[in-house]
Amino acid sequence: MYNVALPEINWPLLGPIVMVIVAGLIGLIIEMFNPKRTNNAIVVTSLVGLVGSAILLVQNLSIAPQETFARMLLHDNIGSMLQLAIVAATFLTVLFSEGYLREKRVPFAEFYPLLLWASAGAMIMVSTSSLLMVFIGLEVLSIALYVMAGLCRDEERSEESAIKYFLLGAFATGFFLYGISFVYGATGGVHLEGIQAAWAQGDVTTKNLLIFGVSLMLIGLAFKTALFPFHQWTPDVYQGAPTNVTAFMAAVSKIAAVGALFRVLDAGAGMKSLWLPILTVLAILTMLGGNIIATAQKDVKRILGYSSIANAGY
Repeated sequence: MYNVALPEINWPLLGPIVMVIVAGLIGLIIEMFNPKRTNNAIVVTSLVGLVGSAILLVQNLSIAPQETFARMLLHDNIGSMLQLAIVAATFLTVLFSEGYLREKRVPFAEFYPLLLWASAGAMIMVSTSSLLMVFIGLEVLSIALYVMAGLCRDEERSEESAIKYFLLGAFATGFFLYGISFVYGATGGVHLEGIQAAWAQGDVTTKNLLIFGVSLMLIGLAFKTALFPFHQWTPDVYQGAPTNVTAFMAAVSKIAAVGALFRVLDAGAGMKSLWLPILTVLAILTMLGGNIIATAQKDVKRILGYSSIANAGY
């Protein structure tokens, strides 16, 4: 017999994410027993779950920074504030989506569970110091967004945006995961604090592994943040996706990507002399490219896409 020790869980800290996930599950169950009818019950369930999550997050601000759930969840004020921003953006998206979806004749109730689960993935990304959990959160967020981008099934542009986002997203995820493998090889673990220690104490081989690993992870996160030159997908996907999905992507996916980017760069502070000049150049190119190309656009959603690119540079 093996003695398996269950991880110690601080449920108040895990509660906001769990509440959003459970609200999505309840919404899906409602759709199973009440298909092809009004989505009002699912909308209300989603809003209640998001409000409950926000209340727990505000209460958690008074709790000291700590890790829980076998060090897979990190609680600090930065993570809590980013999670609050994600919940607020999701709340507004749910609040204004039903009328738009019915006007577009795509009243799919599964939209709301997908939206909530995407939010949960984003919340995981900004509240962990484990690269494995960042990857899981990234995948949960991305897979839901792939589906939502192609929600207008009768529109060729919507289908094109979904497949383009899926292919490029999978490519970027490969970079990120490959980067994690290099970091694991250098540090012997998947926690971010190992990067700092390995860089300070490591030999040339270890430092080279870390440089490759962090560089590849930055490429994956640069795609999600839409930094130049990894921004090409943004205007096309924003234009083809339903407008409410475009708004959600412009807010929530950016918050999640920037939050994860902050965690990685903070852990790699010892390598600042290497990544800071690169990010400086990327920021300048992203601001210039986003704003200049936006002036030539005639479609409002493409302008929003390039505006999102420029904002990523800022």
